[in-house]
Amino acid sequence: MTTEEYLTDLAVQLHALGLDQRRIEEVLGEVDDHLVEGGDDPVTELGPAREYALRIQDAAVREGTSDGAEWQHWAFRADAWAEMNLLEHLGREGWEVIEVRRDAHFACRRHAVDPQPWAYRRRASMRPRRTGDEMEGQGWVPCGTWIVFHYFKRPLAATA
Repeated sequence: MTTEEYLTDLAVQLHALGLDQRRIEEVLGEVDDHLVEGGDDPVTELGPAREYALRIQDAAVREGTSDGAEWQHWAFRADAWAEMNLLEHLGREGWEVIEVRRDAHFACRRHAVDPQPWAYRRRASMRPRRTGDEMEGQGWVPCGTWIVFHYFKRPLAATA
């Protein structure tokens, strides 16, 4: 794989994970500089772009937690075809959605010491109040809306 192909794939992966454009450009510059100095194959040197992007994301989460802070914060964007898979995975890791912003931008938090696993559901509806009442009656708590998609959460232990 060429350096250019690797950088393109890495940019796509970082964007899919929700990193902002400024940080993506910083990472791409650092990786490009590193690869120019090393001259090795990017995959051999850094691993597959997806794995490297996940390491960058993990580092960003750790950097977002200051010494003594109890909560880690993170945000990502996802489309309607991928967000539920991401929420399922992130929920098991203790990420709680605290807000859904426009353009499917999910804001999350996780307790740094004792993360609680979460379960998520999405309902499409033009009647949010009725959908909310139904879901709340089943123990789900609303955590955001994007267009006609309404997102609900509850502790994973409550779904077992």
